[in-house]
Amino acid sequence: MLDAGPLWITEFMAANKGVLADDDNAYSDWIEIHNPTEAPVSLDGWYLTDDSDELTKWQFPAVSIDAGGYLTVFASDKDRTDPAATLHTNFKLTSDGEYLALVRPDGVTISHDYDTFPPLADNVSFGLPGRPDDLTYHVPTSADAGLGLGWTAGGYDDSAWSGASSSSVHITEIGTGTPDYIEIQNLAGTAVDTSGWTLAMKRSYSTPINDPGIVEVALPSVMYPGQILFRNNLANNWRFDLAHRDTQLDLATSWYAVMSGWALVLDDQGVVVDLVAWGYTEAELAMLDVTINGFQVTADTAWLGAPVPSSTSGTPILSRVGTSDHDDAGDFVWEAPSYAWWSSSSVTTGSIGAPNPDLAGAFATTDTSLGFTPYSVGRDTRIQTDLSVAMQDVNSSIWMRREF
Repeated sequence: MLDAGPLWITEFMAANKGVLADDDNAYSDWIEIHNPTEAPVSLDGWYLTDDSDELTKWQFPAVSIDAGGYLTVFASDKDRTDPAATLHTNFKLTSDGEYLALVRPDGVTISHDYDTFPPLADNVSFGLPGRPDDLTYHVPTSADAGLGLGWTAGGYDDSAWSGASSSSVHITEIGTGTPDYIEIQNLAGTAVDTSGWTLAMKRSYSTPINDPGIVEVALPSVMYPGQILFRNNLANNWRFDLAHRDTQLDLATSWYAVMSGWALVLDDQGVVVDLVAWGYTEAELAMLDVTINGFQVTADTAWLGAPVPSSTSGTPILSRVGTSDHDDAGDFVWEAPSYAWWSSSSVTTGSIGAPNPDLAGAFATTDTSLGFTPYSVGRDTRIQTDLSVAMQDVNSSIWMRREF
């Protein structure tokens, strides 16, 4: 059983007036915690707090959450910690909005927080949205006029509707010094089938944006929840966290921060899952037209606006930032390395990137550290479906359904 997360506060209610009764048959505020991993997680010694200046306000007893499971704690101010009974915190939530956090046993590291949540009406919960995989949409036509609001019913058959496309797999960091490296992360709490997916990279010293100088490697058949693929151009294998190690792959590319380059992840249907480009003009990026794994690939729908500018100072790390993916230059910044010297030996001593508290196991502490925190709110809930073609000359509105 893991003793570290990541865990999420997925939902809470700060003005419960009749939605969920506690073990005293009273309607107390409540907090729902989710374990998105594939293994049980112990909450023994973790904390909940509504005060950013008092992170250890209420401590969990020896309870655990099953893989993919949920735990409800009542924020009732009754302070009950019997692990065999319903749990109650020593504070209540404020419906006017306040701070709320889940804190790791060290009393310092915040696993997930809301800083601050907005004012909430009676019997209205707040939290994380569901996964976009569950969303379907339909552009209504005159043939649907008789439906009224029937399509909003829970049992409505929407199997013929279209589904929204999304991906939780992102390029999170590129190193352009010595060695060159790339990180790819699955930022979701569920595994992603990456069979037939391809990583393609453009070498900086080959200046045209298209061929030659493109390196292609296959991704492993699955990326596990929170899993990070790290690869440099000195070793001949992917490296994994969470004890998942399988495919031996080559990465023989060279990048330069002061020049130009790009990298992309392509799925088995030829869809660009993620793209980052730097040093090109917007017009040059619009000319991207290459064949990757048998698919014709362009940047038309994968990137918006100009690429990331080259680093004027030679700062070697291109890092993803923020909690949402906008497919534009605002998603990345150039950063200096957080270690004293960049050498081939540093790859094996764990000095690349910053420590990542949201990863379990030795990969985050004694192996190569990672530079991006997974499970950021909003990352795996983005919807990337372009509906302009479906809606053109049909309707100015769409219907969308998502299971709650």
